[in-house]
Amino acid sequence: VKFRVSKNWTKEHGYKPNQISLLKYNGYWIQLPTKFVGNDSRYYYFESNVSSFSVFAIAVTRWDNFPLNVTDE
Repeated sequence: VKFRVSKNWTKEHGYKPNQISLLKYNGYWIQLPTKFVGNDSRYYYFESNVSSFSVFAIAVTRWDNFPLNVTDE
């Protein structure tokens, strides 16, 4: 899955690209490995591999030890 996040939004909220993750819902939220792949004047671009269809969310992960599973198994 490829997605983008507005640079203006991240700047307004004080977030950095390394805090952006793709989450998958499978009865609970799973944080998927998310790769920052580039940017242009308006957006940051990301990629994440998914193994199945689901409900997804783009999220800011800014807390250590946040209770998310980190595998899609």
